[in-house]
Amino acid sequence: MPENTSVFSRLPTISTRRTASASKYSTSSRNGSRASCHSFSPKGITPIRASRSALSMTPRSTLLSSNCDSFSNQSVSDLSCEDPTEYQQRRNRMKDGKFGKLFQNYFPEKVDAPPEISEPSDDEPYETDLEEDLGTNLIKQEKGLHRHEHEYKYGQFCEQLKVVPNNYFLRHGKTEELNMKFRYLNYGDATAMTKLIKTQDLVSKLNLSENGIGPAAMLSIGELLLHNKTITEMNLANNKIGVYGARLTKIIMQNNNKLTKIDISGNNIGEKGGVHSAHIIQNNIYLKEFNLANNRIGDKGTIAIGKALGNNVTLELLDISWNHIQLPGALAVARGMKSNDQLKVLRVSMNGFGKLGTQALIEHIPHISLTELDLSSNRIDGDGAMAIADVLKKHSKLEILQLNNNTLSVEGVNKMVQMISSNTNCHIKHLGLKKVTVDGDFITAAENLKSQNISVEYSLDFSQRKSARELTRHELEDFAAILEQNGVSIRDVFDDVISANSLMRVEDFLYLVEMSDRCSNETVKVIRRNTVESKNHRFILKNLLSIEEELKAADEICTSNRKPEEDVSDVSSGRSSVPDMTLDNNQERLWTPSVKTRKKSKKSKSKRK
Repeated sequence: MPENTSVFSRLPTISTRRTASASKYSTSSRNGSRASCHSFSPKGITPIRASRSALSMTPRSTLLSSNCDSFSNQSVSDLSCEDPTEYQQRRNRMKDGKFGKLFQNYFPEKVDAPPEISEPSDDEPYETDLEEDLGTNLIKQEKGLHRHEHEYKYGQFCEQLKVVPNNYFLRHGKTEELNMKFRYLNYGDATAMTKLIKTQDLVSKLNLSENGIGPAAMLSIGELLLHNKTITEMNLANNKIGVYGARLTKIIMQNNNKLTKIDISGNNIGEKGGVHSAHIIQNNIYLKEFNLANNRIGDKGTIAIGKALGNNVTLELLDISWNHIQLPGALAVARGMKSNDQLKVLRVSMNGFGKLGTQALIEHIPHISLTELDLSSNRIDGDGAMAIADVLKKHSKLEILQLNNNTLSVEGVNKMVQMISSNTNCHIKHLGLKKVTVDGDFITAAENLKSQNISVEYSLDFSQRKSARELTRHELEDFAAILEQNGVSIRDVFDDVISANSLMRVEDFLYLVEMSDRCSNETVKVIRRNTVESKNHRFILKNLLSIEEELKAADEICTSNRKPEEDVSDVSSGRSSVPDMTLDNNQERLWTPSVKTRKKSKKSKSKRK
């Protein structure tokens, strides 16, 4: 044997067997190239070829395998093949191992092949509503895209301002009438919302009342109103814009010709705010309705508004209720209304116009186009009611007149109703007289006005309602007897009972008796306990007095005709001829007995005999 042969025969043969993973993910297989080792074997020895990746990824134990003779005659392609099940197991092991996340790109999920579409045959029926379904789907997709764009822009604005998006605005921000009442918007919320509305030009009516909006948030709203050309109605009632908000509203109305209705009531704008509002009324020719109620405008602001009313030609509704307006402000409003032919609705309730202010305003009603006037809670007395009744004689366009909660006289109210029913020139359709004293004649006249399609709204005292029926003669006699037994005299409590023909309830009568010093509280409690079933019934005080006098006269006649022998016998026997009518605390007597109770009392008397 040659020397060189013995040397190389002693060396172990390099195994060319590779694992499946190594063969698949090796550099040579991915790049499509094959790198081989240089064959430097002596003569008589077969050269052995192996790839660089196989050498690097094959374990040392495999390289030094003793079975080199069996592998020397096999090709590389045959050695790299493995059982499919074993390959899948190794693949799963690598995928689920510690570094499985790093090999996710090498394990793509299987994607199902798309279903084959078969061509329809002539025998199969065709779909007829394909176009309708296609149109519906397109509309849905378009709405989804618009909504997605709306949410995306609003989210960007909120992210810039670092505020939480308002879910209600996200759902209803694409409507023409946007109602954001009671949403408590701060400066960031208002700014993000107004930025989105400014880019859309969809909202026509915006309600931001009851949100606590201050001057800072009002600045964002003002910027919106200056640039937006679609909003026609703006409601900012019951916020905190103050004088600054009123001044900003004046600037907005100088540059906006779309707003026709503004409500800034309940914002405490004060007298200076009233002056700014007067500037709006005088110079703006697009505004139709202006609500300034509950703002503490006072006489100074009202005087400015009165002057502006004389120069306005477009305003149709003005509400200045609850603004601390006294006689100077009332006279200014009356002078402004004298030369205003366009105003249709004027509301000045909850102020202090009084008799003179009301008369000054009422005088101009026949000469102007006013259709609704609210003078509720203005301290109007009987003379004011008579002045209103005289004005209603003349021709006027007034249809709604509110006089609630005023101290009107009964005569003035009756005359007013009479003028409405008899005068053909009067166009009154509704008359409000809540919390105003009325009598029976007024009730009958008001019921007759219903046949003429005229509604009269009034409220009765509890004693004047139908549920409080009048007491009968027998019930009044029982009530007078109870009062006499407990020592209560009507003349001692009521001095002017004859002159005042008063109608009252039993409970009201007992309250007045309790308030007087002529009767103790215990006595009133006894009377109230025995009249509990009829406490809401009414009676005329004069009738009760006449019954009391009749009872006293009958008692005097009985005492004068009494015989002395009977008196002596009664005294000796310990009994009195006058029946004892005092009531015990434990005894409950119904002073309006029914027929059944009378029969029972007769039976009990017969048993005693």
